[in-house]
Amino acid sequence: MNDDFGITEGWTGDLDFIMKVNGVARPWVQGDTVTLILKTTDGRLIETGGNVSVVPDNPPGTVGVARYAPNPGDLKAMDSPLLARFKVVTAQRTVFFPNAAESRWKVYPP
Repeated sequence: MNDDFGITEGWTGDLDFIMKVNGVARPWVQGDTVTLILKTTDGRLIETGGNVSVVPDNPPGTVGVARYAPNPGDLKAMDSPLLARFKVVTAQRTVFFPNAAESRWKVYPP
């Protein structure tokens, strides 16, 4: 995942992020679910209406990709910068990406 990420307010195109463990893309396991945790720097959670999904590990080059398709009102410049982390739940575990400090997303006005 990117530690710093820039995006323009109102963006609705797909955004792909690679979930990595020790620098290596983590393959998906059947039944894995992924959610996006997005908050302001003061800790306020941002409600998002966009979809977050697992991109199948096929074709090659898509291993460990989570796709976020934001709704027009999800990412607002007035809330920027945002702190982002993906939560992946498997049958046995819950893991977070990144697993240390959140990624920082800068949202620019249109």
